[in-house]
Amino acid sequence: MTEAAASELARWSPVISAISGFMGVLVGTALVPWIRNRDSRIRAARYLAIRLVCILDKYLEDCAAVAIDWGREGPKGDLEPQVSAPPLPSYPADIDWRSIDYALMYELLSLPTMAEKAAGIISGASENAFPPDYEDYFETRNFQYATLGLKAFELAKKLRSKYKIPDLDVSQCAYSAASRSLVPADAGR
Repeated sequence: MTEAAASELARWSPVISAISGFMGVLVGTALVPWIRNRDSRIRAARYLAIRLVCILDKYLEDCAAVAIDWGREGPKGDLEPQVSAPPLPSYPADIDWRSIDYALMYELLSLPTMAEKAAGIISGASENAFPPDYEDYFETRNFQYATLGLKAFELAKKLRSKYKIPDLDVSQCAYSAASRSLVPADAGR
């Protein structure tokens, strides 16, 4: 190395050291916490998704049970439901909704409203159904709960896909029978 090159390197050495030190501080104070925060958000989102999938799976099972209920003859000879309507899906209060995709969050938070609307439709059908079979009531009830169950299934499927949660073993579930509940009222009895 020539004396001029060595002199030039000696002159830039403090600048290179300062830049290297600054980059180390920048990585240590900005990038590392950002990565930790991102990893924490991912873990929180996956935990939220698992909790929600469990709630949706239960709601799906309950809806499927209602969707395949065509009633049974009661003491007066009129058909009566054998399965009670499930409660509205409710989510734990401590969920950090901001940790998941906003479009998916909207769909999840809309499900209880959909269930309330379905209950209103079913109530209207019950007022216009006639004994002894209350056909309009049972058809409406079965269709509405089959629809809600399928929506819960769709949401659980989206959460499973996005957050890599294993699929549910559908052979053990009642909701596979929900599609059979959409047959004409005469065929279900």
